[in-house]
Amino acid sequence: MVGLSNNAVLQTFFLNLSAFISFVLNYSMAFLSGKTILHVEDDESIRYSLGYALLDEGYVVHTAFNGKEALDFLSIHFDEIDLILLDVIMPVMDGFIFNEEKLKNDSYAGIPIIIYSADDRLKSKVEAMGLPFISKPFNLVEMFNKIETLVRQ
Repeated sequence: MVGLSNNAVLQTFFLNLSAFISFVLNYSMAFLSGKTILHVEDDESIRYSLGYALLDEGYVVHTAFNGKEALDFLSIHFDEIDLILLDVIMPVMDGFIFNEEKLKNDSYAGIPIIIYSADDRLKSKVEAMGLPFISKPFNLVEMFNKIETLVRQ
C-alpha cells in the first residue's frame, strides 16, 4: 500500500478483521437459534440492509429476488424455513401470486408470511387474506415483534 505507514496498514487490517469476526459470530449465533427467514425482495439495498438487521436479531436469512425464485427455493428447502418475509410488488412473480402458489403445496403452505409494501392501499387486501401487513418504510420494532410472534408459535 503506497503512502500508508505500517501502523495505518495494521490498523486497517485489524478493523476489517474485527468486522469479519463480528459478522461470523453473529451468523453463528443466528444459525444456532434455529429460526430461519426467507426474505423475498427485489430491491437489493432493502434485501441486504434488512437481512443484516435480521441477522443481528439472531435469525438465519435466505433471500430471493422475486416470488418465482422463492418458490424454487421452497421446493427444495421448505423444511428449513420458519417464516417468509414478502414484498408485494416485484418483477416476474409478485407477492400475491407467490402466496396463491405457496398455498397449493402442502409441504410449505403452512409457513407463516408477513407481507410488506410501500403502497398502503394494499393493506386491506393483505389483511383480508388473514396475513399481517407492514408498511414501508419499516418500523423495525414493529417488524421484529411480528416476526417474533409468528416464529415462536
